[in-house]
Amino acid sequence: MEKEITKYAEYLLAVAMKKCGNISDAEDLTQDTLLAAIQFTNRGGKIENIKYWLTSVLSNKWNGILRKKYHLPLVSIDMIPEIEDTDYDTDAPSAEQIRREVAYLAELQRDVITKHYLEGKKVQDIADEMGVPKGTVLSRLSSGREQIRKGLDSMEQYEKQSYQPERLDIGCHGCSGFHDEPWSLVADNLMKQNILIVAYEKPLTVVEIAHSLGIPTAYIENAVSELTQSELMRQTGNKYYTDFMIVTPEQHLKGLDAEISLAEAHYGELLQTVNNYLTALS
Repeated sequence: MEKEITKYAEYLLAVAMKKCGNISDAEDLTQDTLLAAIQFTNRGGKIENIKYWLTSVLSNKWNGILRKKYHLPLVSIDMIPEIEDTDYDTDAPSAEQIRREVAYLAELQRDVITKHYLEGKKVQDIADEMGVPKGTVLSRLSSGREQIRKGLDSMEQYEKQSYQPERLDIGCHGCSGFHDEPWSLVADNLMKQNILIVAYEKPLTVVEIAHSLGIPTAYIENAVSELTQSELMRQTGNKYYTDFMIVTPEQHLKGLDAEISLAEAHYGELLQTVNNYLTALS
């Protein structure tokens, strides 16, 4: 078994180099991982998937080093990718990448993931704290991990609003509200304005809106809730959509051309009608 373990030394060193950034620390981390595996098997332990087990141990040891260094809890959600033995790919997700994906989770999944993995709480304690069955917590943990995996595996394509936010002017027919509603509801708030823009063509979930804008879901949730309460958005199931007409400057100019053409074609008739009424009133 020791020979089976040590044949992964080169692979482990490559993974450790990506994490440590220098050969000295990487060699120490690799040696500690191999030693832990050998000691485990000498005590009678059985390892079915050696490569997966070694990668997990190395990641856990690295996270332990970081915890001691920064005195901070680190996310560790068993995100070890399957890698072919012949391909020494070191693209294992970092704690930073996992944290990013946690930030994009919906509130239900995000809460239990944070409590369990960042705060280290037991599943039953989380269930008692939230007042839900233990099975519900396990289900949310499972769905949260699945969403994280999908986020790590996919090449995210953010909408243009994530890097080039647009401005939205909101007006209304008739009188504005006492506090200049509806414009005051989104004035100087580019995030809310762009939420309304991305959710205009079709209804989106809060998570989809968050990914489109490249903003953590927690911020989007509050903004969408406020926009829905102010009736600028509406909810259908778990999706939201903008509940008013958005007209681009190009569309507005096209309509303006039609108005000008109509006025030019009927200018004489309209002016004669107005003069007739003025003459009658005098």
